Amino acid sequence: AAARRLQSWWRGVMSERQVRAWRQAVTSATRLQAWWRGVKSARQFRAWRQSVNSAKRLQAWWRGTAARNELHQAHQAALVIQRWQQRCHERQQLLSQLRLLLFRAHGAARDIQR
Repeated sequence: AAARRLQSWWRGVMSERQVRAWRQAVTSATRLQAWWRGVKSARQFRAWRQSVNSAKRLQAWWRGTAARNELHQAHQAALVIQRWQQRCHERQQLLSQLRLLLFRAHGAARDIQR
């Protein structure tokens, strides 16, 4: 009878140890799983942040390129306007010289007729 009680008690102790070991294993697995989720989450966040930074860099590059293109087009337009103004000025000078020549020629012709 004492041996049975001792054996029963020992089985209880062993059962408690097994339950404790199982709980510890489950807790450890849960902790490991939580740690791994954190690692994955951190990696995903770093990848996301890098993609956002890459997108920002691409956007900034594109805006800079567009701004440079607009500036270049504005510069080209200003050059065209400047050339046009120079040609207009040259034409005005030619017309004024032609008028002067015609006026002088007309005046000379009047003097000859007199």
